[in-house]
Amino acid sequence: MSTSRLDGEQVPSERDTPFRDRLESTEEIRLSWTGSDVRWVNQWRTASDSPTAFAATDRRILFETSETTVSIGYNHVRAVKIEPAGERLDLSTAFLACGGLCLLVGLLAATQDATSGVALILLSVTLLVARTVVGTGPDCATVTVVIDNERQRLSFSAREEVGEELAELAEAV
Repeated sequence: MSTSRLDGEQVPSERDTPFRDRLESTEEIRLSWTGSDVRWVNQWRTASDSPTAFAATDRRILFETSETTVSIGYNHVRAVKIEPAGERLDLSTAFLACGGLCLLVGLLAATQDATSGVALILLSVTLLVARTVVGTGPDCATVTVVIDNERQRLSFSAREEVGEELAELAEAV
């Protein structure tokens, strides 16, 4: 989930390349990024041909699927909604909570039965180590682009700044 911004000093990103031949002469790419977990509303799983490369110009959003490049004009974008990264429970938090609880119960159980207590403490250490292996990954927000009527939505995971800048571009039109 990386981004690039086309300002005077920065070199255009390699992610811009698939979109360059689709641009009109007056357009330039203002923002490009890669997204994960891309899905249309009412789809429970990510489609195998879901777009991963995105770009935004002054007038539209472009995204690439395995088959083609699609564009959505800002005149069709009704809203850009952002669900911040910190609002979801991730797997590492669950490992931390279970590991901490196991450690507490293991210490209490060790006072009564050493074998059970040590086993629970080992389980808690295993859960805490699993937390570091799983990791939290980059903090990604869920960005939803509402298209025309409220029924058409494109959601993807990307950095929070992408959603904010995309909302600014959509509002400017």
